[in-house]
Amino acid sequence: MWVTGMQFDSFQEFMVMGGHGPFVWVAYLAFVLVIVGSFVTVRLQFRAILTQQRRLARLDDNAQQRSQERV
Repeated sequence: MWVTGMQFDSFQEFMVMGGHGPFVWVAYLAFVLVIVGSFVTVRLQFRAILTQQRRLARLDDNAQQRSQERV
């Protein structure tokens, strides 16, 4: 045993988990994919918002410069 209190005699037995291994590992994989997907989605949305805000700020600056030139 490589971990104290572990109920499995080998790594293979740990992976199979008495026949429930595929369900457990698919659940872990789904969890990780959801977490990573959420993180990536938030990052992409954040970058899109920053890009949009920068664009709007440039347009506002240009509009203010044009109005000052007219005066």
